[in-house]
Amino acid sequence: MNPKVNIRNVAFTFIFISSLALVLFVLNADAECASPACCGVCENYINDSANISVNFPVLIVNKSVNPATFEQGELVEFKIEVLNIGNVSAYELSMKDILNEDLDYVQSKYDNSSSNYLIYKFVFNVTGNGEYSCQKSDGGWFSDSSQCVPKENIDFHYLSDTNELTWGKYGSSGGKELPPKVAYVIKFYARAKENASAGNLTNNVTIKANYDQHQYVCTAPASCQGGSCKGADGGSCPNNGLCYCDNCVSQPSGDCSDTSIKLSDHSDINLPPSITPNLNSSANFTILPKSEIYITKGINSTANKFTVGEIIPFVLNINSNLNETNATLTDVKVTDNLPYGIEFLNATLCNETNNALNSTTQPQLNQNSSDDPQASTILTFNIGNLTKDVSNIKICIYTKVASDASNAYGALKNDARVYASNNQTYETKNLSDAAEKYFYILKPASLKISKKTLTTNVVPNSIATYEITVWNEGDSEAVNITIFDPLPCNFTYINNSCNVTENNTDTNLTCPDENTTEPSFNISKIEGHSRIVFTFNVSVPNNVSGMCGNTIVAEAKDTSGNNLTVNYISQTSYIYTEHGFGYLQVNKEVINNKLFAVGEIVQYKIKVRNSGSVQSVNNVQLKDFLPMGMKFANISIQNCNVSNITGNYSTNGEILICNIGSVVPNETKIYYLNATVMDYKPVMVNKVEVNGSTSNGEQWFKDNIAVYVGKAKLKIEKKANKNNVKPGESIFYTLNISNEGDA
Repeated sequence: MNPKVNIRNVAFTFIFISSLALVLFVLNADAECASPACCGVCENYINDSANISVNFPVLIVNKSVNPATFEQGELVEFKIEVLNIGNVSAYELSMKDILNEDLDYVQSKYDNSSSNYLIYKFVFNVTGNGEYSCQKSDGGWFSDSSQCVPKENIDFHYLSDTNELTWGKYGSSGGKELPPKVAYVIKFYARAKENASAGNLTNNVTIKANYDQHQYVCTAPASCQGGSCKGADGGSCPNNGLCYCDNCVSQPSGDCSDTSIKLSDHSDINLPPSITPNLNSSANFTILPKSEIYITKGINSTANKFTVGEIIPFVLNINSNLNETNATLTDVKVTDNLPYGIEFLNATLCNETNNALNSTTQPQLNQNSSDDPQASTILTFNIGNLTKDVSNIKICIYTKVASDASNAYGALKNDARVYASNNQTYETKNLSDAAEKYFYILKPASLKISKKTLTTNVVPNSIATYEITVWNEGDSEAVNITIFDPLPCNFTYINNSCNVTENNTDTNLTCPDENTTEPSFNISKIEGHSRIVFTFNVSVPNNVSGMCGNTIVAEAKDTSGNNLTVNYISQTSYIYTEHGFGYLQVNKEVINNKLFAVGEIVQYKIKVRNSGSVQSVNNVQLKDFLPMGMKFANISIQNCNVSNITGNYSTNGEILICNIGSVVPNETKIYYLNATVMDYKPVMVNKVEVNGSTSNGEQWFKDNIAVYVGKAKLKIEKKANKNNVKPGESIFYTLNISNEGDA
């Protein structure tokens, strides 16, 4: 081992940036490490370094990480300490830090990785009182390092292909001199990748340096490939004397020695037992899964459809994976948005919880709503902390469907969200998760009933036919529906003449089992959005003449036994009887009868007939009244005028008035009309009437027809096969899409 020829004077330097700091400290046996950057390995060797007198660099490198256990995605600080406890400088000091593939370098605590590292240099000196000081811009000294100013820049290089941080000859710039009794302390930040492998891992650093300022020292003239060899004066190598070679690709020719420091160089140096020189070091650390918090919301019931006044028991599950991490989640808060029409009652910890929470961790409830129980309510639960020992809780929330939820019928969504803070060493991460629960508020049963005549004119001693339609617009069942029909003009119900013509519900119609002038009809139940249509016959007595009209009355109950209000579409029906004179009648029917949707065309057929056998009916005028929400599409009848009743078809409909002249005995005139459904109304009643004159006086007749309009009500439910999952697990979702409407 050739001795170093020249020893240069060196200044004590401190190098720092926000993310990467290089600090040069003098190791003094009488001084304690004043800077937190140094307090570590360098402090351990202060006394030992004073006992080393050999004129050779003695290098020690150490790498550590803080914290040594951290989570996926967490920011950590690495520290590399390079010490020279020998009595002479080390030259061309270089470093290569190989970061584990599960980590990314970051330029600062808050920035992404960068290939440019700007290092600031500060000069330190040991004062008489044993404290470290830094040089100010004016050349003076100051003990407060925050007053220091940059002195020079040093380039660090990041090699993304190999995930390496290099400095000196490992990189693209020259190395630095490390004076005796001096430590470089380098700090930088890294972040564990979000998908980093969990487990115990290692991060390595390697240094190299020369014991001389030159790469090779030769005792005779020499030359090398790629470099140059010179004498001490900078000229050609002398024949007798030392020759110095630098930047050589390979060993120079001649009697030359490589000045790179090797561990074997310390074998013949008398070092204290506590001193073990090294050129590489490893930092061991553990990566844990990142802390996560989860929330699910369910209903503690097998039902998902509820009626007015019914209790809805919601359950909030707040879970975490803290059993896999060492974190403590703080400021845990849950918000629960109860939808409009759901009234909050109370909330408690569910009895099923496996955690015995003390009073300090009991959820505290804040309710934010107006005085109106129908208003949307935001519930806030301040839970506090979640730890490995108490990592989940379950909250039971009791609500009910408010008494007047008329604006909330149908599918509703309840949103809940959980928030928490994960206070890590260098930053705080905000965690959150969301859940939603769909359920359905049933509209109470809502009955509508209509009665019409299918034979609008008859002669005495004949048979007439009536039709009754019962429709439930609500979601819930209507039960025990009874229709009372006192017949007019001594008409008599004919036993066994009932006939169900339409029925899309599970029901049971009971008709009278005897001839009677006051029949009543019982329907056991009608399901929601269903209807039943039935007809029956009556006998017309011999001594009746003129217009015969009667009014039906109905009663019904809901499934709780409460009386329902029955709405009548057309409660009174008419039949005209006569003995052979001129007799004007009108009948209107729907050709394409079905459940219509908004935008569809309804095709009407109108029959105007003179059922008399003697006289014509003259000056006949046909009037057709379209209901609210309908508009004529086209009109093929001559001599007609159309007008809006109030100028707004969507509010009051349209009226058609046609002059159709005379109708001779036994003549039937047929007309066709089309109308468009413009707005959604469950039942639209279309009225038609005719009037005319005979020698016996004025005649008139009217009829009506109901059009039923449906509306689609889509319901979408999303279910997961698991409520709680770990990172990497698969979740299977099931989407159930149903139409709970009637179109």
